[in-house]
Amino acid sequence: MDITNNFLEIMEKTTDMAIASSDSSNQPNVRIVRFYYNSDEKILYFLTLKNSQKTVEFEQNNKVAFTTIPIDGLKHIKAKGIIRKSQKSVQDLKNKFIKKIPEVKKNIDEGENFMELYEVSFTKATVTLDVKNTKEFEIL
Repeated sequence: MDITNNFLEIMEKTTDMAIASSDSSNQPNVRIVRFYYNSDEKILYFLTLKNSQKTVEFEQNNKVAFTTIPIDGLKHIKAKGIIRKSQKSVQDLKNKFIKKIPEVKKNIDEGENFMELYEVSFTKATVTLDVKNTKEFEIL
């Protein structure tokens, strides 16, 4: 099992992930977002509406967990990380998102002024290919 290539392939091909956060009273909340993973920076990015419930939760507690939504059998990535509002703008990554997920172009074109870019950093992940092939992966 070539863990690095499997990790990168899943992160490149998968468009959606479920991200879990907690509010200030430690009540969990999960939602599905579209994402882009920059393998050079080792940062996962996603867009969300400004001042949404999730952005409030991210400010209250910066610890999150996520799992990619499988598109090919059971192949997915699961990890825990730290979330923060990105120093980059929506415009900075617009073309990367559109290249990966062409249908987001309309959303960005129409709603960019209402969007914020968030990033998740993580150092370990679990890569699952099928019921018999699951492996921990350290992101170096």
